[in-house]
Amino acid sequence: VLFQDVTEERARRSEKRLRERFMRAESALREAVFEDADEGTFWREAARIFAQTLGGQRAAVLSPPVTQDTPFTVGALWGETASDLKGLSFEPSDHPPLARLVQRGAPVLLPGLADDPSFRLSDARETLLLPFFDTALDGFLLIERTHGGDPLLTSVNETFVLGLVRLFETLLAWLRSTNRYRLTVSTIQDALFNFVFDDGARHYLFVTPQVGAITGHEPTEFLPPNDIWPALAADANVQEMLAEHDARLRSGRESSVSFRIRHSAGGGYRWIRESAVPHRDATGTLSVVGTLADVTEQKRAEAVLLQAKQDAEAQSRDKTAFIATLSHEVRTPLGTISGFSELLESELDDFRTQTGAELPPQIDEFIDTIRSKTHQILSLVNDIFDLANLETGSAELVRAPLNINDAVTESVGFIAERLSSAGIALYLDLDPSDPEVLVDANRLKQALDQLLSNAAKFTTAGYVRVSTRLEANRVRVEVEDTGIGMDAAYTDKLFTPFLQEDRRLNRDYEGTGVGLALAHRIITALGGEITAESEKGHGSTFRILLPAL
Repeated sequence: VLFQDVTEERARRSEKRLRERFMRAESALREAVFEDADEGTFWREAARIFAQTLGGQRAAVLSPPVTQDTPFTVGALWGETASDLKGLSFEPSDHPPLARLVQRGAPVLLPGLADDPSFRLSDARETLLLPFFDTALDGFLLIERTHGGDPLLTSVNETFVLGLVRLFETLLAWLRSTNRYRLTVSTIQDALFNFVFDDGARHYLFVTPQVGAITGHEPTEFLPPNDIWPALAADANVQEMLAEHDARLRSGRESSVSFRIRHSAGGGYRWIRESAVPHRDATGTLSVVGTLADVTEQKRAEAVLLQAKQDAEAQSRDKTAFIATLSHEVRTPLGTISGFSELLESELDDFRTQTGAELPPQIDEFIDTIRSKTHQILSLVNDIFDLANLETGSAELVRAPLNINDAVTESVGFIAERLSSAGIALYLDLDPSDPEVLVDANRLKQALDQLLSNAAKFTTAGYVRVSTRLEANRVRVEVEDTGIGMDAAYTDKLFTPFLQEDRRLNRDYEGTGVGLALAHRIITALGGEITAESEKGHGSTFRILLPAL
């Protein structure tokens, strides 16, 4: 007879079987998390796996409290008599000894038949509470033995139980993170993608479902072994554009491109925009992430706006050409009227000399009115003609060096007598260095005359000051007056043709709103800029800046 102590061998075999049982449970948990993305379904499967692994007859998942004042409640059930647990709720504050154990995140084994009611949750023989995410008290797995069988928790299997709980926590955290990601992605209209370059071609790692609506192709058509991307290009120009786009990405630069594709659903074309950012991972592999957006409607809106802009520009050119033509046609009869008024005046003087007769004074008054009004209209027509030519770019500019002080002095002489007769002081402050500019002298004088004429017209008391200064590489000319000034709202539109602050027919000051617009076009054509500062009732200051020689 041979006697042998097999206690250790049987213990090793028992531990091996126990380990294999929990390994199967771990595999089942992993399979469960991939079978269904619903968290409730995973909870029910986890309850079943834990109960069957530990030898329990029913199981439940106690959901976390919604607020601090609400208890843990049953969120998932498994087992034949699991319905008995539906009304179960648990609040650690009701079970002080239990609460201390729960806060430490340790498994809690409750003998259901214990005399102490504070330890009793149901009529089960044993109740095992397995808290998960113990730091946040996110919930409990509840396993119960209602009849017979081994204890649910022993010192032998406690380590395996805790390992299985940690795996459950990890998989649950992954599932929640994945669901949050899916929820976030589902609210985005654009498609997200990630790819790497393989021999110069794109090798997509993932594409979100939105790509189907954008391109008309399912996400699986982008993933290996399929490769629909090269076939999306609408034409050779798009293929060339995408090749340059990919070249920028391969060089490590961000890139964005808009292009046309053939949309498979119903045919036709769609505009899409791809924005991508390359980065290298820890292995040095260049990975590209980005978005794909349908911009067809945006492109259509841009085309409408572009067409509207082109139509508006064409209408503006037609209007300007019409004004230029009309101005040209009007100048001829105006010149004739002016000439005949002068001829009539000369004939009347000869008649008086030859006959000695006195004519009614109204005749001379009529002739003066015809001549002055004709000159006024002719001047306006000339300004409109010049403005039209400047806007269409057909005005000829003859540039030559010009002493700015001489130009200003000549223009000031144009209004000096008018200001003097009105009792308005005229101050001339010229830069002693005699700065020069390269301009068309006649055009510059035309602009200066407009500014000085306005200053004289709108100033009834005080002064008009004209100054020149050389500032670095620019020459500044200022015309300051103490006239009626302007509102700030009108100052922003000051250089708009045919616009006046006072639009009444019986306004106090005559004008058409052409002068300042013409001055602005002239100064801009000469390479300078003109600005204005004004305050209602306190005068205005016009400033011209021109490049200095």
